[in-house]
Amino acid sequence: DHAAASDLNNLFADGAVLTSSIRVPITPLGLSGTQVLGGNWSSRHYTSVDPSSWANIPGQGLVAAEEAGSWAVYYNFDQYLWINSANTNTWLGIFGMSGLSDGNPNPIRWNTTIGFGAGGLIPGRDRDTLGLGYFHIGISDAFKQLLAGPSAPPGLAQRDEQGIELNYNAALTPWCHLTADLQVVTPSTRQVDTTVLVGGRLKIDF
Repeated sequence: DHAAASDLNNLFADGAVLTSSIRVPITPLGLSGTQVLGGNWSSRHYTSVDPSSWANIPGQGLVAAEEAGSWAVYYNFDQYLWINSANTNTWLGIFGMSGLSDGNPNPIRWNTTIGFGAGGLIPGRDRDTLGLGYFHIGISDAFKQLLAGPSAPPGLAQRDEQGIELNYNAALTPWCHLTADLQVVTPSTRQVDTTVLVGGRLKIDF
């Protein structure tokens, strides 16, 4: 029971995480958008994904080394490209996200997403929206080598993951929205084939 104890001696015993971001609104040509730059850093010790740092010790088996700390940075943006002056519910826009990490201990070295959004493009459906996006997740070389090595369980060899997504949000009423979603994804696990995912969502506001 630690209810009566401050446990200050254990503060940061498992490391600390620092995170920060800056968000800057912009209006090029009078069209609103947002730029976001951020990052995080952790002082915690993590299991290394570099196979060269793993050792087979007699009596202990395969022992992984540790990496001290981890970091990642990211950049996001969204930007209107066009807004109908006669009906602001009709618009076109673009968005993107990207990130970079240490690649060890983080198994993901980098990622990027780019996409387009639109609203009210179909006559009489000015509250409907749609989106189309592409993403790519770059698995770190160290992690790929680790799971492709002789000590890794079979079937776990990795590659970069990528996919596309298309969604359409139909405003059935001002308070009821039906969204259809289609995704085509090539997973990071090499033995898993490209997958097609179909989904839907009904949102009701009370």
